Amino acid sequence: DSLRMATALMTYWEARGQAFEGQERLTTALAATQDDATLAPLRVRAYVALSRLYYIAGNYAEAARLSTIGLALA
Repeated sequence: DSLRMATALMTYWEARGQAFEGQERLTTALAATQDDATLAPLRVRAYVALSRLYYIAGNYAEAARLSTIGLALA
């Protein structure tokens, strides 16, 4: 599924300097799975990955916000 794939690709986007693409893909995948409680553990990992991509891009406020969401979901 798209959330699992997007989460797995985080290190690729980081290594390639494509944080923006990763942000878009993860955001879209998270939005598509927001109502699926069975995916909570994967969604936590996705929020961590998304937070990391925002941190790399220098958007520390958004990185902190996403980390907080992931922590609350965990």
